Amino acid sequence: MSIPSIDSPAPATAVIDLFRDRASAVEVRLLSLDEWQGFVEAQPDSTVFHHRNWIDMLVSQYGGRLVIPAATCDDRIVTAIPFLETRGLLGKRKLVSLPFSDYVPLLWSNGIKARPADFSSAQETALQAIQSFLKSETYRHYQAIIVRSPAPLGDAPCESHWFRHVIDVNRPYDAILAGFNQSARRNQRLAESKGMNFEIRTDRKAMEIFYALHVMTRQKLGVPVQPKSFFLKMHEKILAQGLGFVAVVMKDDRPAAAAVFLTYKQSMIYKYGASCPGMLEHRPNELLFGRAIRWASEHHYRLFEMGVSDKEQEGLCSFKRKLGAVESKAYHVFLAGTPQPMMQQWRVRQLVTGIIQRSPAFVCRGIGKLLYRYSQ
Repeated sequence: MSIPSIDSPAPATAVIDLFRDRASAVEVRLLSLDEWQGFVEAQPDSTVFHHRNWIDMLVSQYGGRLVIPAATCDDRIVTAIPFLETRGLLGKRKLVSLPFSDYVPLLWSNGIKARPADFSSAQETALQAIQSFLKSETYRHYQAIIVRSPAPLGDAPCESHWFRHVIDVNRPYDAILAGFNQSARRNQRLAESKGMNFEIRTDRKAMEIFYALHVMTRQKLGVPVQPKSFFLKMHEKILAQGLGFVAVVMKDDRPAAAAVFLTYKQSMIYKYGASCPGMLEHRPNELLFGRAIRWASEHHYRLFEMGVSDKEQEGLCSFKRKLGAVESKAYHVFLAGTPQPMMQQWRVRQLVTGIIQRSPAFVCRGIGKLLYRYSQ
């Protein structure tokens, strides 16, 4: 079924002038998923996390109410953002943009750029309109309404326990490779000398290879793993629809490492990675990322997003910096509610880590199947 498109937004200057002269003309309404996708397709800055297929996958796996408020002017969308309802173990509900997504900021109409520290009056007006809409009686029962964002939003309270890492791949690969540190380049050569082979695949078997490695990796780290059904839905709704692939590094007929990459518009995003603990000495991860970054450059992507990492994960952050990634903060912006202390979450995480590391793999899978939906 084809997705209906919406009217092209007015030029940015016209919208901004209209906002300044007629602030009362700004209205907020809820978009259908078809309307939202039409807006997404018209914006060059949209990513796969904005795409309806990603939203369909999350709803299909975890359910929850979908809310897509849009600030409009003369019936033209100026900015919009999707939220999905999540529930905690004790039943408390939040709206998040979006769960299990690195960041899903407000999407602005083509030509209006969101500047982290210097919103235009038009942007301030639109943001305030959406905030007011989400603070109405209809949404008052939510404990918090959170935007996962690469930058703060106006004066809204925010917290940052995470780093974002990005590589500019809109340049020749030789220039990108020069940004790798010496050990990263050396480890790539070592992996090649050990007969490691890099493959790009979109078949279901590749996702199953990734999942098997993912369980091993998560068990070693003491972290629950999302259910296999989540990754099979990702294959069906994302990879099989041309929005990503699985990269696999093989040693003879044995998988050494694998990662899920998502692609849309100008961005290629690293989402999940895993490796065989017994083969790390052959440095399959350096080969995997080196080849994936090269692929992104050759296929004319602008940004290679290496995902969001906890600031506590210094080893992972260091690995990303070794590949030339630029590090910046990532935020949870609270359009309603306030940030909560992380201490209790960290204590629970430490308890679960010990249990998983001392238990068989089915415990890692079982805890993830039972509890992962409540982690957002």
